[in-house]
Amino acid sequence: MTANITSSWCLNIGQSDLYLIKKMMLYVIFCLTSISVYSDEIQERETVTLGTILFPPGTNIEKESGRCIGNNIDKTRQILLHLNIDINIVCTSPIRIYRMIENNELDFTINIKSTSALAPHVEFTNKPFRKIILNIYRYKEIPVIGSIAAVRGFDYNGFRQVYLNKDVEFLDLPNTISAIQMFARKRSDALLSYQTPMEYYLALKNIELGDSVVVETLLTLDTFYAINKNSPYFEMLKSSLDDFAQKEKLNYFIEFGIEK
Repeated sequence: MTANITSSWCLNIGQSDLYLIKKMMLYVIFCLTSISVYSDEIQERETVTLGTILFPPGTNIEKESGRCIGNNIDKTRQILLHLNIDINIVCTSPIRIYRMIENNELDFTINIKSTSALAPHVEFTNKPFRKIILNIYRYKEIPVIGSIAAVRGFDYNGFRQVYLNKDVEFLDLPNTISAIQMFARKRSDALLSYQTPMEYYLALKNIELGDSVVVETLLTLDTFYAINKNSPYFEMLKSSLDDFAQKEKLNYFIEFGIEK
C-alpha cells in the first residue's frame, strides 16, 4: 500500500515537472526566436553616406562640435529612419563632393540636374528634394559688371557660362558664405548666389541690403537626391526613395512630416 502511494505521488510530481519543463522550453524557444529576428533586423540595417555642399541653412558646420547640421540633413535623416537606413554625413566644398562621388566615397548627394561634374556619375530621384532660387546681386553704382563673386564648382545652371561669354571675371570662393562676404566687402561688382544662403547671411549679421544693391532673380529650379551609380546601395536607395515619395504623396521630399 505504501509503495503504491509513493509510486502514484512520484508519477504526479513527474507529470507536473514535465508540464513546467515544456512551458519553459517554449518560452526559451520564443526568446531565442525573438533575439534571432531582432539580430537579423540589426544586420539588415544598412548605413549610407550622404555628401552635402555647405549651403546654409540647409547644410552648415556647427562651430562648437564640427558636426554637419541643417534642415537638409535633418530631413534626410528623418526620411531614411522611416526606411530603416542609417546615415553618415560629409559636408564640404562642391569640388570635393564631386571628386568623392567620382571616387565612390559617397553614396548620394543633393544637387541640381544640370551640374556637369555630377551628371555622368549619378542618377536622380523621380521627385525633387526642394526648390531653390538663383539671384544675381549687383551694386547699383556700377553700370557694367566686370567681376562676379561665386562658388568654385557651381555652374549655376548655365549662368556661369552666360557671364563668361560676356567677358566677366569670376572670383571663385570655396563656399557660399565666402562668396557672399567677398561681395559684401565690395571686392566684386556682383554676386551669383542662391537666395536662401544670402538670407541666412543677412539674418546672421543683422543687416539689410539697402537701395545700393540691385537683386535680379535669374531662375527657380529644383534640387534632387543624386545617387551614385557605382554605390553598392544604388538600387536600394533609388527604389526606396522613389517608393517613399510615391507612398507619402510628396511633391518635394522636404515636405515630409509637414502637415498640409
